[in-house]
Amino acid sequence: MKELFKARTGDYTTGRASHAANVEGWFVMVKDAKGRFPGNPLWGKGWGWSLFMAADTGKTVTTDYQADCLGCHLPAEATDWIYVEGYPILKR
Repeated sequence: MKELFKARTGDYTTGRASHAANVEGWFVMVKDAKGRFPGNPLWGKGWGWSLFMAADTGKTVTTDYQADCLGCHLPAEATDWIYVEGYPILKR
């Protein structure tokens, strides 16, 4: 799960800086090594894929992982579709 924050930028005594503000939503991926949901447009490449927005957490806004998710995750294909750069524990 990756929590998405809206960023705020401002001028401070130490200079211009950006920081996390309010939560916008959550990217959620669930590992599915067994391929349990063939034909489901939210499941594929070994994962379940969803984006939930903070304004309505009851339903994913993702409709098809191939159209909605893979374009952004293509650079992370070699690491099982997960961006590991900011998470050293995932690089094992």
